[in-house]
This record gives sequence, structure tokens and C-alpha cells, in this order.
Amino acid sequence: MSHYIVPKNFDIFVAEQFVESLTEPANNLLYMFYGNHLPFENDDNPPMPENSIAGTFHNVYDNMIGGKKIREADLAHMIPKYMWTSGTRYDAYDDLQINLHTKKFYVAVKEGAFYNVFKCLDNSNGAPSTQSPLKSEFVTGDEIYTTIQDGYQWKYMYSVSESKWDQFTTEDYMPVFANTEVSAAAIDGAIHCIKITSAGQDYSSYAEGFVTDTGVGGDDKVIEVAGTTSLVITTTGASNTFIKEEVTASYLESIIISDGGLGFSNSDTITISGPATINATATLSTNTTGGITGINITNRGKSYTGTPTVTLTSSTNTAAAILTPRTASSTGIVSNVNGSNITLISVEGSITTDDELTGAQSNAIANVSAIVRVGDTLSPNSDFYKGSTIYFDHGTGAGQFATVDDYIVTSQAKRLILNTTLDTPLADDSHFLISPKVNINGDGSGAAAIARVNKVLNANNIANVQMLSIGSGYTYADISITGNSGFVTNASSNSYLQTSANARAILAPCDGHGFDSKRELFGNRVGVSVTFANTGGGVIAANNDFRSVGIIRDPKFANGILTISSSDTTASSGENITGSTSGAKAFVYSASATELLVSNIVGYFETNEIITGNLGANLSISTVDQPTTYFRQTYKYTGEVTTSQGLEQDELITQGESQSNATILIPLGTGTGTFEVTNQRNTFLLSDSATNTDKYIYGQTSEAQVKLISTSLPEVVDGTGEVLYVENFTPISRDNNQSETFRIIIEF
Repeated sequence: MSHYIVPKNFDIFVAEQFVESLTEPANNLLYMFYGNHLPFENDDNPPMPENSIAGTFHNVYDNMIGGKKIREADLAHMIPKYMWTSGTRYDAYDDLQINLHTKKFYVAVKEGAFYNVFKCLDNSNGAPSTQSPLKSEFVTGDEIYTTIQDGYQWKYMYSVSESKWDQFTTEDYMPVFANTEVSAAAIDGAIHCIKITSAGQDYSSYAEGFVTDTGVGGDDKVIEVAGTTSLVITTTGASNTFIKEEVTASYLESIIISDGGLGFSNSDTITISGPATINATATLSTNTTGGITGINITNRGKSYTGTPTVTLTSSTNTAAAILTPRTASSTGIVSNVNGSNITLISVEGSITTDDELTGAQSNAIANVSAIVRVGDTLSPNSDFYKGSTIYFDHGTGAGQFATVDDYIVTSQAKRLILNTTLDTPLADDSHFLISPKVNINGDGSGAAAIARVNKVLNANNIANVQMLSIGSGYTYADISITGNSGFVTNASSNSYLQTSANARAILAPCDGHGFDSKRELFGNRVGVSVTFANTGGGVIAANNDFRSVGIIRDPKFANGILTISSSDTTASSGENITGSTSGAKAFVYSASATELLVSNIVGYFETNEIITGNLGANLSISTVDQPTTYFRQTYKYTGEVTTSQGLEQDELITQGESQSNATILIPLGTGTGTFEVTNQRNTFLLSDSATNTDKYIYGQTSEAQVKLISTSLPEVVDGTGEVLYVENFTPISRDNNQSETFRIIIEF
């Protein structure tokens, strides 16, 4: 007895092979065909195509009207369509998730002229998403991108232009494309998320505050710190009186340089305008080619209610820069109001004297003129924070982190000794967080994280883990979270307790997030989108409806003409020939010194290529006349109506002496002209002027009589090629001035 699975990767592999079959050296020719002009038993309820040899082979050719070549640009890998919608709970990517392909773990977001696709890496413990991820907020290499309002972490994957979106997207599916820039920036073996599996208890070694001194005693690793329980803020120009409420300061956090452009200078003007009380100001830094390398925000502005616009004024630039502004907000709770002074607790983010505060209920607006930090929440016990992680979340040196090697409390100060010297020096506006240390032990390197403690009602368990650095090269990683429980267990070794929280690393897919979008998002479907526009050069003209489309592989073309430009050895009738450049093959049924009449053509001959044959032919051709983009698969007759009533659409015509019959696709009303038929059985006899012999067909509904003069056969050899797909639908009536786009989703 055995058990096995076939992973979705196999289905994706097969889908890739189907797409690649159009571009490989020995490529396949695929055509989308249309047909079936005769009504179903119930046109409002089309029947399921019959999965039999007759239903997928013989009947298809009988009913075929024409076809168009499927190009590489007409194919796209497809995935289920999930448009981002506020209030929806999205699944997070998880390498241990069974049947991840059935989960809603990515979204598409319309932004400007593109639909941008993001993968969800962290769903904030299953919370609903309330803030849309935006491409304008993301730059390549921005591996930890979190939407502030809902705590979701997203990974930008690729974008789809409006034209491609319209070409392929259906009600249920959307295309997935490669983004080479994202793929090149993907990091193999990175850890983007660490998931808490049990929250633990007694994690009391957490704190926050500001740096009060650096380089203490000449050692860059030693900093002096103070905890802060609240801020006393002096306000000016208040429009109203604050109450006990939440207040917010909104400002320009940064301007991201996606493309620095060319030809700018440091003296060029950068203007920031948008929905704000006071707009931010900034200056440029450029390199020797005039590319913008840095933007220094000199004033971060006040009370932004949306994303501002960044404008550059320069008379010399030769390539435009792409700059993306990012706004941010800081909040606090008013616990006391004393005239122009308000006391804030539970401050999140950075509030400075450059800011303006807005009250959530009072709608009071006031400028911040002075800030005094009061209180001290830091532990009075030495070694209390030893082994914890310190992270500088805002202010000077923001984004850096280290391990606390020692915590020293004296009557004059509280000092931390860090395990490393920081790259960017700190200052008195450097705000820090101290939390239990996240130990990541695996075969990769560089990943780092900080555990955030749930302080509500003194729960002191681990609420979540915030990645500080994603690292690389991990194929496994064991996670432990350590922190002081409030006392030192061994005074001689200054050891600290490891409490009971458990967590696991969520490992990235092979080669990293974003390396291969179609595999990561399970693109095991292929969308085929082909447009039949107008008459297709007269080949697909229609005066009737149709009810079926499908795909056929490698049909043989019935006839073609190759014009000879020169020859070493002429071809002979009955010879099989091959194009030396195109690889096309055909059978010569008539040969002269100037041209070859060929049949059963496989592929496309090319102009000016050398032709060789199995009987010794070696010649060069100058022009080719054979079907390529379109083919017409009807029998076309020239006839003369000899009755007052002409033929009718969809009627059966017969010819008794040849025992032939067919159905009318395009009728002939009066006089002499052409008509087209499908579903032909046997060969109609034609009139012969040399013997003065006339041959007729008869309409079984119209009772029309038509003298047959000449015929043109279908352009594809009946029954050649392989039918890969058939679909029936309610009738579509074509007009010579309209276009129809057919979208087929093939699931592998």
C-alpha cells in the first residue's frame, strides 16, 4: 500500500509547457476556431460538448467556419481574481498551510492605469483588512511593507496594465505576469514573518523611553536612558479646547526615490503640496549625472489628510525622477488639560515641536510649541533588561536594533550596554522599545525580530513578533523568545528566564517571495484571449451566427503557392519538401520552373529561404502564398440561381446524382454569386462548359435551384491537427464591422 500526492507544481509545470509550446524551436501552431451556425435544440441552454471522438474531432471539423492564429501575446497564466475590499479578512501566506492554493492570500488593487497585485504575508492575527496596499507606497527591496491602519504585511508581486487586464480578466480569474525587477530583488530563504503559536506568560521586561546620553565614558556601546510615562505638551493657537480624547499629528514621513532621473541639481526646487494645514519642505541631493540620490525633509508639514503631490522645478533635467511621498501619523490620549498644557499618555509614534495636534472629538487644532517628558517606567533593578532586544523605532537612528548585554542602575542614572556599536549615532530624540529577545536559530543568517508584549491588564504575554531584518538562506529556523520575568535567577551568571511562549518562522518559497509569481500564486490555468476584428482581411467575414469556439493544434493547410527565385535542382510533382529556415513541410502536387503548388502544409514557409526535397530538390523561393494568421474552413461555391427563390440561411442543400449534401452558412439570393456551406458530405458535381453539362443543387427548405459553376475548398485539411478545447455558448451574430474577443480559461 502506498500514498502519494501530485503537488500543484506539476499542474503549473504542464501549464508552462503549454505556453512554451508556442515559442520553442519546434513550436506548435495553435489556432482558435469558431463554428456551429446551426441552432442547438435549445439555444438558450447550450449543450455540454460531447467528450467523444466524434464530439471532439469529426463534428468539430464539420461545423468549423474559420480560425485565427494564437500568438504568445494571446496567452497568460491565470489565477483566481481577488480584488482588495475593505473589511475582508485575507489569509496570510504560510509554508505549512495545506491547500494554500484554495486560500485568498493575495489581492489586486486598481491604482492609476495599473492593477497591482500583492501577497499577504501577515494578516494581523486574522483581523479584517481596512487599508489598501499601494504600489506608490512600495519600492523594490522594501521587504517589510505594512499598512499602518490594519497591521497587514504585504509583498508587491507584479502589475497588470489596463489593456492586458481587459484582454484576459474574466469574472472569476485574472492574469499573472512576471515582474523582472521584483524577481531580481527576491531574497532566497528570507523570513518575513514569525507566528506566535502560544503567547506565554510573565514577560515583564518591556519598556520604552528616550535616550538621554550616548557614548557614556567614551564607549559608544553605552547609552543612558529614561522611561517616559507621559508627555506634557504646551500648545499655541488652539481653535478649541481639548478634552480627554485621542489626538493625532499627521506629517510627511519620507519621500521615496524610485528613479532619480537625470540632469537635476541641488539648487532645484522641490515643492510638496497636498491636503495639509502646512505643507512640508525639502531639499535635493544629486550625483554627478544629476540623478537625485537623497531628499532632506527640512519641515515635515502639518495635518496631512491624504497623500501630497511632489513637484520638481528644473530647467536642465533630461529624465524625469519618480518620487513617492509617504505620510505618517502619531497618536496619544489626553489624560489632563491645564490651560494651554495637555498631558498625553499611550503615545504611539513621534510627536515633535514641528507638529500640529487634532482632537478626535473636540476637533480642536493646535500647534506644539514645547514638550516635557515626565515619569520613568524603567525598572530600578540592575540586569532587569539583560538579554532583551532594544529597537529604536523613531527619532535619530530609527530602524537600528541591538541586544542589551547589561543594564546598570545607579542613583544618578540608568544605562544600557549594547552588544554592538550602532551605525548611526543616537540623540536625545531617539525613542526606543525594549522587548523580549527573539532567538532565531537556523541555517541562514541575518534575520532579526522583536517580540511585542501585550500590556493590556498586565497580561504580559507575547502579542506578536515584528521582523526587524528578514535575513537570507534559511531552509529551517527554530524560534525561542527569552526575557526577564522580573528577577535574576542566578546572580553569578546573571541568567534570565525563558518563559513559555512558542513561535515558528514562516519560511519563504523557493528563491524568495516575488521570484516566480505564477508559481507562488498557483497559476495552473492558462487564459487564451483572441479577438476576431472586423473581417480579418476578408477571411472571417460573417453573415450568420455561431455557437462554438475551440483550440486546434498543428493543422495542415490544404494549399499554397511558392514562387521560385532560383534553383540548383527543381522540384518534382509528388516530392516532399522542407524549408531550411522555417522547418515548414509540404507535398508538391504540381511543379514548374517558376512555382510550386503544394498541399498538406505543416508550418509557415518563409520568403527567400532555401527549399530542399526528398527527391533532390534544392531551390530558393521569393514569395509565399499560404494561410497564416487566419484560415477559412468552409466550402465556397460560385453558382447561378435559376429559380425565383434563392437559398436560405442554415437550410440543407442536396445533389441527388452525387449523393452530396451540406448546410448553408452564407446563402445566395438571386443571380450569379457565391455561397458558403459547412457539414458537407461527398463531393458536389460542377457544371462543365466544355461538354455543355450543367449540375445543380437544391434547397430543401427554399426549393431553390442553383447551377454550380466553381468551388473553393477549405483552407485546412479536414481532420488534421488535434482539437484541444471545445466550448458551446448561446449564439453570437457577427457583423463585418464589429469585433469579438473570446477568453478561454484552461485548467491543468
